[in-house]
Amino acid sequence: PPEELTAAADGAAQVWHCAAQLHLAGDQSDLFSTNVRGTRAVLDLADRAPDAHLVFVSTAFVAGRRDAGHIMEDDLSDADGFHTRYEETKYTAERMIRAWTAAKGRRATIARPSLLVADRSAPAGLPAQPLDYVSRLVDDALLP
Repeated sequence: PPEELTAAADGAAQVWHCAAQLHLAGDQSDLFSTNVRGTRAVLDLADRAPDAHLVFVSTAFVAGRRDAGHIMEDDLSDADGFHTRYEETKYTAERMIRAWTAAKGRRATIARPSLLVADRSAPAGLPAQPLDYVSRLVDDALLP
């Protein structure tokens, strides 16, 4: 209920949004529901905490297929497309947050970690998980 959200946000100094659906090859509707609609819900919560600083955990891969030049924080574009639906939904969420900060005059910090560790192999055509190599080395050293 809205009154519970208001009570939860009352006096908050920060609102963190770390939740995400991480399946790189996941169903588009599940990814959108969690990563985009979920961000909308967090922005609604942040609206109820007018003094709170928003912190959003995104991904370093919001630039998608773009591979030329330096990609600055304010230089997001979907013109080159995306490798995965996950990247696309995180891009969309970042754009929503940027629009929210501009419209509301609020502050937000967007963190873009580059390492995603998952329990599944990367989709065909994408680099393997960085820790796969280390895992293979350990397995080779420990297993006969």
